Amino acid sequence: MNPLSPSGPTLDRLVHITIGGDLAIATGGIPPSPPPPLVPDFTGSPTSGYAPLHVNFTDTTTGGTGTNWDWAFGDGGTSTVQDPSYTYETAGTYSVEMTITVDSTDHHVNKSNYITVSAPAGPASSLLLHFDNPNGFVDSSTNALTITTSSSSATTTSTPKFGVSSMFNDGSVNTFISVSSELIDLHTDDFTIDCWFNSNVTSGQEFIFDSRNGGAQYEGMCFYIQGGLIYWYDGGVGYGGVAYTLNVWNHVELCRSSGTCYFFLNGVLLSTNYLPGSFDAPLYIIGAALFTPPGVNKYSGLIDEFHIIKGAALHTANFTPPTAPYAT
Repeated sequence: MNPLSPSGPTLDRLVHITIGGDLAIATGGIPPSPPPPLVPDFTGSPTSGYAPLHVNFTDTTTGGTGTNWDWAFGDGGTSTVQDPSYTYETAGTYSVEMTITVDSTDHHVNKSNYITVSAPAGPASSLLLHFDNPNGFVDSSTNALTITTSSSSATTTSTPKFGVSSMFNDGSVNTFISVSSELIDLHTDDFTIDCWFNSNVTSGQEFIFDSRNGGAQYEGMCFYIQGGLIYWYDGGVGYGGVAYTLNVWNHVELCRSSGTCYFFLNGVLLSTNYLPGSFDAPLYIIGAALFTPPGVNKYSGLIDEFHIIKGAALHTANFTPPTAPYAT
């Protein structure tokens, strides 16, 4: 037998023994090192971003070879492949769990709040009034337009739609505000104008906003309520005339896309009109009429999240109204 050759599944150890001057060599086995422990794990990339967010997951388990995989992505979606890809369609924070089967035994790893999906980034606002700033009426868009107040312009912390306060108009004194800029002069562009309003008015005519500088079509526009109904006006013709709900927040929106105007109340399309002409009106009054003459037909109630986008229509069909204030 060759004393230097392996003996079975263990490594040989050489032992030198001297007996009466003669050298004897014996062999003995050394036990093998234990296998590394099983550590189930995975990675995902990216772990944050805007919806729809496409994430690639990779099984990085060490210490064993898997034969089956079960993934739960936190929004009801699942997969049984080793390295799945998955698309998150809705904003939220999601925990992810992987179950891997090794040697007929299931092993689990859960990563809590692992994926963060943000709402899709929309077009930048041209004018954005949250009515929350403690320093007064402030445009939160990147344009930071100057807001001009009247003698009694005010906000209230009573039942705002979002944030800590909303614009308050009592219908009798000068509580309206105004803003003027070429950056909100819509011309022939696509656009979006929307806001939330809360009113108990069932008679008279009151203006939520007005940009009319004359009495002809395309000479500005406005949102107004009359007899418990909501309208928009293109300077010469009125559209809408649908009842809103009294004493609660209602969302009103007007969009123009490729020349067609879409008017919505609480996300429901009320009218569609082809109006491709140029709306040339850089001055807006919020809370009263601008034309006939400025400051009359004052609005009575609350206004929140007054918002203009010049250059993009947010909607052209029924939609769910915003559930949070606009970020930009």
